[in-house]
Amino acid sequence: MDKTLTRFTSLEAMKRAEREAWRNVSSAEKIRAVTEITTALYAMKGSMPDFAEPGNFAWAHPVMVDILSSISGVDFDQAWQRRVEFAVDSDLNASFISREDLVVAKLAAGRPQDPADAAALGAELEGGAAASA
Repeated sequence: MDKTLTRFTSLEAMKRAEREAWRNVSSAEKIRAVTEITTALYAMKGSMPDFAEPGNFAWAHPVMVDILSSISGVDFDQAWQRRVEFAVDSDLNASFISREDLVVAKLAAGRPQDPADAAALGAELEGGAAASA
């Protein structure tokens, strides 16, 4: 990734150049860049959290990846068996929670937006339970 410093005459020009730069970067390179930035920020802060510990999580803009040690309504071992694998690049794979487990977790979390998210994922809501559409 190019780390050249550029001077911009306006915020709009900077944002336009940033969008264009990210558009031309592979998904794998975006994930590597976010990892590098996140690690550097934690190094400046003093310590990198152990994501296996309850309560620790990471979120990094602009890729918006959540790393959670636990979620409501879903058993990790069972969810791991149902995970969805995705090849981000030839040398980088990522595992994601299954649609069904995500719906269950959304409904168990009970936040105001979660029922709408579950519905958008195609869940049928009957008596608080989610079923595959």
